[in-house]
Amino acid sequence: MTSSLQEARLVALRALCVGALLTRHELELRVKSLSEYPINYEDLRTLLEKRQAANERLWRWLVQERLVDHLTVAERNLLEKPLGSWSARALTMTSWRAETLGMLMWALRLVDAIPTYDTPFEPDELLAPLDIFGQTIDLLWMAQLRPTDQLYRMRDTAEMWDWRARAAELQLMGIRPSEGVDFRDVIRTTAEQAYADGTLPAPIDGDFPVFGKSFANVSNDEFELVRGIASERYQIMAWLTEQTVEWDSLPADL
Repeated sequence: MTSSLQEARLVALRALCVGALLTRHELELRVKSLSEYPINYEDLRTLLEKRQAANERLWRWLVQERLVDHLTVAERNLLEKPLGSWSARALTMTSWRAETLGMLMWALRLVDAIPTYDTPFEPDELLAPLDIFGQTIDLLWMAQLRPTDQLYRMRDTAEMWDWRARAAELQLMGIRPSEGVDFRDVIRTTAEQAYADGTLPAPIDGDFPVFGKSFANVSNDEFELVRGIASERYQIMAWLTEQTVEWDSLPADL
């Protein structure tokens, strides 16, 4: 099989841009949280000024490190918005970028392990080694990807979890597979084969294991979490291994 991967430097640039977006996301949350606590006017103004200064510093860093041209349209639009103006939709959709950043950081050997598909990455743990506001020359110069076989294997794992989530969606919509085929049989066969290959943990009741039970028995909230994690991780790994050209699903009008 001929391998095809993104260049390590480009992957590092993506990580820096996504890291900047998550840094701004945290500033947005901090600004919005100020309204939840009793605070006098002077203290409020001081805190807002500090948040604004941090946001301005973030943009200066992007300019100084020449990262602005590497932002996607959606990323740039969000970063250029006035601090505190992000909508709830923008906050929710951007929060999922922690999964994207986690996979990029793992691919670049900057984090050692990937959480299970029922456990999201912790943004703070990802941003610390990325060193937002610091000089990027060392990261870009020394960027090195994990071995090709590891990257492809991780992409296949993410694709499998994404497939399982999509299969659940089809079942909820009442869509059935071809005549003579049962979703449960397909899922059982896939899970057992993936376990035999070392791609998935041991199945539970012939299904993908999440939250200590079979995927078929997850709650709505649990399903949404696993679906979001799987989608984000597969999307970025498909881009990294050049299975797809585009990776960013954020709409430009957020």
